[in-house]
Amino acid sequence: MPVLGHNKGTVKDAESTELSSLLNVLEWMDDVIIYPNKRVDLDFVRELRSGVRNLWAHAPNQELTDADLNNAFDTANKILADLDTNHCGIVSIVGGPGFGKSAVAIEVSHHLIDNHVIIVIFSYLSNVSTVPDVLLRLCQDVGVNPGEDSKLSFTLWLKNIKERVVLVMDNIEQLLEEEVRSEFTELVVTLRKNAQQHLQILATIRTAFSIPNQSTKSIPIGELDAKSSVELFRKFCPDEEIKDGYLSELANLCGFILLALCITGSRIPRLDDPTE
Repeated sequence: MPVLGHNKGTVKDAESTELSSLLNVLEWMDDVIIYPNKRVDLDFVRELRSGVRNLWAHAPNQELTDADLNNAFDTANKILADLDTNHCGIVSIVGGPGFGKSAVAIEVSHHLIDNHVIIVIFSYLSNVSTVPDVLLRLCQDVGVNPGEDSKLSFTLWLKNIKERVVLVMDNIEQLLEEEVRSEFTELVVTLRKNAQQHLQILATIRTAFSIPNQSTKSIPIGELDAKSSVELFRKFCPDEEIKDGYLSELANLCGFILLALCITGSRIPRLDDPTE
């Protein structure tokens, strides 16, 4: 199981454990891994997962319009340009929850891997709330045994890497709270120093932040416009005769936020009368 992070206070046993990640493993494993025992029925696993997963964390069918994709690519290219500037050590993607920050970070990661001789480390830190847990997660993400001193283990790995490294730290909001902020920012500075400034950090966060004596750049991500929101809804219900005005009003109720639009749009075809 992954590090529990700030969930330690609520996870006591199997009944209080968020199961969707474990159910993902059951679905994705190859049959040969389970042989000779009979694997659990996949349809049953998917049905069970749909009942326990958090829809706000797992929005289905996140399809963007061509205009939205172009905007996402433009944002990704701006981030790539900042990362290509060696003196820019920290680039943050800033936006509210559900705005698509992680999606853009993933797109940037693919660009970096495909188009550059760069080592990219993607660390999902939403459920990590202390610096020791951050270091443990980083060791796990690069395949290093943390041993008794995870900071030393990761630092030694970093020093032995000759290539440029981009560390993607996804969802670090909780690591910039008052009680842990100074320790976390000190870790960032130390890692960059030990990597002789060959380490750059791409972070996703809800509010912009800066670190003294470190070159930082914040790139904001906003909500969709009304036209793009209606086009997105149309992708979910192409065969339904629903007036644009109704979809526009629904988009407004969703705040034009991508994640809310995707979740709402996926439910339209399931209604007995979508026009209502």
